[in-house]
Amino acid sequence: MTLSNPKTVKNFFLPLSITLAISYLLIEEVRPRLFPKRFGEVIESTLFRSGRIHPDIYQTVLADKNINSIVTLTGRKEDHYWQAKEIEIAEELSIPIHRFNLNGDGTGNPSTYKEALSKVVKEISSGKSVLVHCAAGTNRTGGLVYLYRTIFENMSSEDAVEEMINFDFDPNTNGHLIPFLKAISPSIKEDLVEQGLLIEPL
Repeated sequence: MTLSNPKTVKNFFLPLSITLAISYLLIEEVRPRLFPKRFGEVIESTLFRSGRIHPDIYQTVLADKNINSIVTLTGRKEDHYWQAKEIEIAEELSIPIHRFNLNGDGTGNPSTYKEALSKVVKEISSGKSVLVHCAAGTNRTGGLVYLYRTIFENMSSEDAVEEMINFDFDPNTNGHLIPFLKAISPSIKEDLVEQGLLIEPL
């Protein structure tokens, strides 16, 4: 098909533009109201992961999964609508939100990862069901789950990365994250042992 004729060009691009617009609306506006973004179960009925969950379904997700503790890896933004709604919903359900601010690419202060992972383990140990999330549910959440899997479950790094990829982590565009996680893992593990949250095998 030749696109040299202006009318032909218009007839080609108009339907394409409409299709792209509809696809965008379905992905960005409709789907998040039906399905929580990148939601997954890390430990059955105990530890869950996701991206930012739309306010329209957040309360239902928390109730359906009996989640009673939220660990978010995002910084506090006073003017952020979804974040404000999350706080409002959590307060209505008397669910605490524990906030640990990491960079969007999953890097950040290693101490923040230590504190976040320690909080997750303490909450689970106290019998709570925990939701860990960031904005996309890919890098920061993926990084924390990577550390949990490799430290507490002795999962291989390769398998933990494969799980991250299943939640849309891209090692080609964020290739520095895995080396970063591997580098901070020993100190996090040592800290967990000192806190009595991790028992090393004899």
